[in-house]
Amino acid sequence: MKRIVALALATGVAFGATAALAQEKVVVWWNKGFYEAEDKALLAAIDRWEKANPGKKIDLTLIPLNDMLTKTVSAIEAKNVPDIGFGWVYDLQSSAQWAANGILEDVSDVVLPLKDKFLPNVIPSVTMMNKRTGKASIYAMPIHMQTMHFHYWGDMLADAGFKDADIPRDWDGFWSFWCGKVQGALRAKGQRVYGIGWPASTAASDTYYTYYVVLGAYGVSMVDADGKLRVGDSATRDGMKKALEFYVKIQTDGCSPPGAISWTDADNNNNFHNRTTVATPNPSLSIPGKHLDDKNDDNYYNKVRTVVWPDGPGGRKLAYPVAVKQAVIFAESKNKAGAKSFMATLLQPENLKPYVEGSLGRWFPTMPELANTPFWTDAKDPHKSIAHRQYTTGQLAPFPTVANAAFSALQNENVFGKAIGRIIVDKWTSDRAIDEMIARIKELGS
Repeated sequence: MKRIVALALATGVAFGATAALAQEKVVVWWNKGFYEAEDKALLAAIDRWEKANPGKKIDLTLIPLNDMLTKTVSAIEAKNVPDIGFGWVYDLQSSAQWAANGILEDVSDVVLPLKDKFLPNVIPSVTMMNKRTGKASIYAMPIHMQTMHFHYWGDMLADAGFKDADIPRDWDGFWSFWCGKVQGALRAKGQRVYGIGWPASTAASDTYYTYYVVLGAYGVSMVDADGKLRVGDSATRDGMKKALEFYVKIQTDGCSPPGAISWTDADNNNNFHNRTTVATPNPSLSIPGKHLDDKNDDNYYNKVRTVVWPDGPGGRKLAYPVAVKQAVIFAESKNKAGAKSFMATLLQPENLKPYVEGSLGRWFPTMPELANTPFWTDAKDPHKSIAHRQYTTGQLAPFPTVANAAFSALQNENVFGKAIGRIIVDKWTSDRAIDEMIARIKELGS
């Protein structure tokens, strides 16, 4: 009898161990791709990891962009987080604050072994301050990145009587060309179109992203490298005001659709696609990517154009704000070891390459060996080749969230879009609008 009981106990232990092994999983919440190829590449990387780690599984949930952040915040509040989260707005609206508040796991052991593989701006963009420890460390894993591009319809430009070579490269000339010459010529032909689709709402992250580009053009940085605010400095305030006045003028001069004051992030794309606007800025290559995905080669290769931004006022070289898209592991993750193992696999160039390229150029690689390939450098591609030029020959600037976590909240509130609305809708002076904005930046960022 004792032998049978012992055997039963031994069998139970063995069964329990097997069951535990079979049930070991890594819970992953991931932004659902805009294109099928993105999701397929992610699933292929998961399959490779699972085959290399018998008995371990990835429990993947693909979540639409609009739901990703709210679902993650709810999980944090409920203390029931996934092991890994990847959201396209994490870096813009949340990860720096999560790191500051001790919500994220330090992932230096995942990222640092690959540090020599990343472009120079990448590691600093995922290095964040933890207020609980008083130290900065790596709290996110870089997947890909975005910056601001500028697109226009080449055939609409031709219809207005101009060629690509006619586009000025100086700051004032560039904008007056679209708002005055091109729009004016098309309006004279009876076309109710606008020169530029210019995001101007609190609902669109494109608004503050574009404002950051304009700030850089005017030589303004709101924070220093140590995260200290500069907005109290009179020269910084003056530059912010000039940038705000320039930003608003495009709207008030009638160069952008009146509805831009209430646009979401999709609306500048939509107005461009339906040819209500001739040109638009956009913080990814999603606009030409749509036509590539639609297999409309004529639009992609012949009609839609991507152009490098002009120099800033006075010939100042433009610095492109770069936002690095981030995957994170939560401090309350139930399987940190498994999460780090999977992410170490996904970050290998052979796995990251098909995932990034699956976005059809929407996002740019974080690694030179993935960027310096025909996919990006082929001169026959009129969009990805220009993006490659921007990233590799232009000046790159980190988002202010990298130095000061408070800008996550400021971007979430979109205090920059609010200031624009104060002038356009509420008819405030630019002085009053900029002072309200600076007061809020000081309130959260000091």
